Amino acid sequence: MRARWWFRLAPVVLVAVGLLLGHAHAQREGYPAPRFPSYLKPPRGIDDLMPAARAAVRQIGGRTPLGLAKPGQRVLLVVPTRQDRMVVDAIIRAYRERGAQADFVLEHEARGLTLEQARHEPLYTGEEGWREIGIFRREMLRYMPPDVRRENEPRLFSPNEREGARRYLDRHPDYQVVFAGGGGRPTWRKVLGPHGDKFYGNWTYISFYDLLSRIPTYPADVWRLTEERTIEPLAWAEEVRVTDPEGTDIRWRVSEPQAREWARGAYLQGHLFMYPLQAGGRHPVSPGSPLPNTQVWLPPIVPDGAEGVIAGTSGHFGFFPHMRVHIAHGMIQRIEGGGKYGDVARLLLNHPLLKSVHYPMFPRPGYWYVQELGLGTNPKYFRPVAELKGNPFLPNSPERNAAGVLHWGFGAEVEDDPQGVWTKFAQEKGAPASHAWHIHNVLPTYQVKIRGSGQWLTLIDRGRLAALDAFEARAVASRYGPPDELLRDDWRPDLPGITAPGDYMRDYARDPWSYVKRQIEAIERGTYRYFAP
Repeated sequence: MRARWWFRLAPVVLVAVGLLLGHAHAQREGYPAPRFPSYLKPPRGIDDLMPAARAAVRQIGGRTPLGLAKPGQRVLLVVPTRQDRMVVDAIIRAYRERGAQADFVLEHEARGLTLEQARHEPLYTGEEGWREIGIFRREMLRYMPPDVRRENEPRLFSPNEREGARRYLDRHPDYQVVFAGGGGRPTWRKVLGPHGDKFYGNWTYISFYDLLSRIPTYPADVWRLTEERTIEPLAWAEEVRVTDPEGTDIRWRVSEPQAREWARGAYLQGHLFMYPLQAGGRHPVSPGSPLPNTQVWLPPIVPDGAEGVIAGTSGHFGFFPHMRVHIAHGMIQRIEGGGKYGDVARLLLNHPLLKSVHYPMFPRPGYWYVQELGLGTNPKYFRPVAELKGNPFLPNSPERNAAGVLHWGFGAEVEDDPQGVWTKFAQEKGAPASHAWHIHNVLPTYQVKIRGSGQWLTLIDRGRLAALDAFEARAVASRYGPPDELLRDDWRPDLPGITAPGDYMRDYARDPWSYVKRQIEAIERGTYRYFAP
């Protein structure tokens, strides 16, 4: 009798279990479906690149505002050894059509190295995300035990690319405009010394993927409008909460004076400072920009009681197993997971000097503050392809430029204090002077509580920059064509159990690089299932 009842109930039980499993492996409601731009095709020759190159040398927004250079000026492009030569040749031809004289120098030549030496420098892949701490900020190597230091130490010749560019400009002072590096614009201006005012932006057109994207043609007025609309509410912020489906959940409060100062220092083209501490220091706008070139230095803005968890699986260098960073009082308390990346981070978290050093202008001892929360603002950026297969520095860095992507940076820093107090203190104490490593959130939700109103305003909704859907943005975008197409995110991440079918931990988070590598291979074969449109 009992057996007959079991056979009668078995189909019902199996259906229920199937529904539960299916729900666990389905795309989460409200999150965008994955996509990667289908229009990125290898060029047949330089003529295929010229329309995009002409647009690029007129672009005045973002990290690489080549359009800020004026006809008649001499422009120097400092490009990596791995540079696609046809891409830079197209940019130079387009500049000359505009009446500007442009040249390029390979980074290794500016550094005084031979091509043979440069070829012996290692290329890193997205699999080696754990190397970021020792390579992004090399000064962190001094706090590692010898065996860990040897494993993490970059095998690079010196001087570095910034020092090399400065020396090259010493020898060629006639250049009036310089584009170089993949990030760190304020640091570039500082390291270039007497040539700092010549630095207009980074160089990000390395492969045909970069140039043939829609980044060069994304209108600068639309770009800046959405950036303005994003940072404007910060002046009225009382509280902020950031969440994401990979496990981030953190909030902090700011006083009314702090909010005003934060809003003053939050702007950098293509990289908005969405955490108050990063807005301190000095962040001048590129010369020639129509935006005000503010030289006012702001002291560090330490928010009240930042508490919660920052989680993720990618950083500037690449990918790593799922990591959770627990935050209290705006500082790292403990770190879970992360594979080798987490192991190195935990080791440094417990270093006696890094735990005890009490920096000037900071309320509590310790180096491990949450310092950075940078926001990408261009919906035409995408996770890199060529760079993740082999790059000498920061293979995954372009991911952070995509609209709605946040990147967290850890380690106390004050940018360019006028009296040199910060730098002098760090040198005397043997302490780090800048932040050390990152975690990316690719599908965050960022909400601001408006002071005195009790209302929460969503600035990023599940990876979508809310300003892109504002009436003003759509109105301005309509000048250039259908606003839906112009303001659409050309890339959205493929995350099992979140944006695509699958189980997040089993299929992705335990070994993210294996999953991402298969995506890259499918993109290059032209068989990726999420090509769009």
